[in-house]
Amino acid sequence: MKLVVLGATGNTGKLLVKEALDDGHQVLAIVRTPSKLEIQHENLRVSQGDLSCSSDLSKQFLGYDAILSCIGTTTRSNVTIYSESMKLIVEGMRANGIKRVICMSSWCVKDNRADPGPWFIEWILKPLFLRRVYVNMVEMEDFLTDECQDINFTIVRPPGLTNKQSNGKDVMTEDRMFVNGAKGMISRADVAKFMLSIVNSEEFYKKGIAIGQK
Repeated sequence: MKLVVLGATGNTGKLLVKEALDDGHQVLAIVRTPSKLEIQHENLRVSQGDLSCSSDLSKQFLGYDAILSCIGTTTRSNVTIYSESMKLIVEGMRANGIKRVICMSSWCVKDNRADPGPWFIEWILKPLFLRRVYVNMVEMEDFLTDECQDINFTIVRPPGLTNKQSNGKDVMTEDRMFVNGAKGMISRADVAKFMLSIVNSEEFYKKGIAIGQK
């Protein structure tokens, strides 16, 4: 397949690019600073792009089959990157007839008193450290579910991310905000592998799913 990877210079994005190339896909990595992506491969094209410009994305998406977004941020204030970038991604997809997008969110981004997640996330991480990030992730998720039923989206919600190598364990999924019985951490490598593995899976079309490992 011909895949576009966004957020390709981030820790998860780099692993996703490598995984996709190893699987024989053609990859377009759209990045702000091409020099930050040191991977070289005959099936990789690295292009400088502006995620705030819809016309720029539309031109670059031409001829590709699916979009995989690992876009993230280290800021904790005035977070809008998740929702704003997804609106432009979808606009570019529609302009080119692309139907498949997979993006990253996180465990427990939405409040559900009837089905609360792990205590540490609900009572420490979310209210004290990640509230504004989670609010914007929810805005992204709501945009996809409410306004993008013409798009085969999958929202992947991992728990905490580590930089460890893949452990080779199966990835569990649940149609909720967390995976019961799973550990609170997962490697970026395993997230990248999972995202790539479901590109053609209709099972996860138009869904938000939590992932995890025992």
